[in-house]
Amino acid sequence: MSTIDEAFLPLSELLPLLLPDLSELRDDTMGVLSTVTGVDLETPVELDIVVDPSGRVAIGGTPPIYHLETSSLPVFHQVRFTAVRDEATR
Repeated sequence: MSTIDEAFLPLSELLPLLLPDLSELRDDTMGVLSTVTGVDLETPVELDIVVDPSGRVAIGGTPPIYHLETSSLPVFHQVRFTAVRDEATR
């Protein structure tokens, strides 16, 4: 079975790592409480897409590893997603 390059994470593992901590920001001394309810993120990523002989697709991703001027520049894809706090799970 073909696997993604070891420099990449499976996309399902990478995306949660890009999210900021959505916990409450609290300063009891100053009496301040702030809650992040969502985040909209857009970032370039490098993708490694592998299809094994049975047709199973594995997608790996990583922030751009490097930028090097060559005759064939790497292709940077954009990933954009929105995360919203689920009040029911707090």
